[in-house]
Amino acid sequence: MKCQERIMHEQREKIFTEYLIIGTSAGRAAYLGSSMEIQNPAKHGQRKREEQRYGRCTVEYHATVNGENVPVCKACLKNILCETNKFMENTLGKKISSCSGLDGKDMRGSRVPHHKLSEERLEKAKTHLLSLPAYERY
Repeated sequence: MKCQERIMHEQREKIFTEYLIIGTSAGRAAYLGSSMEIQNPAKHGQRKREEQRYGRCTVEYHATVNGENVPVCKACLKNILCETNKFMENTLGKKISSCSGLDGKDMRGSRVPHHKLSEERLEKAKTHLLSLPAYERY
């Protein structure tokens, strides 16, 4: 059975609207991370015991429908949530690299911009502008 047949169109739309309500990038990444399950690496090819090659990891994707996890492929989950490959790869990478499997705090906007003026310089500029004579145009 194909992924698109497992989840009805109305259910996919409901999942997407609930996903959009989350809003923040960190919240969306947490939801997406909970939809990924990392398994032990899969073995590739028939080789001698010493030469067996392992993949980085095996990931199982699932969508939650009415409280049940329905297994889907990566492309189907990407289409349901309307996310990019890069966002999914970054979320998976962060989930693999962390010990708890949870993503840390989002660090965007935590630094002061290099071109931001201090309060003192802003006040100085305001007083200078107010010191200039004001004329009515007409």
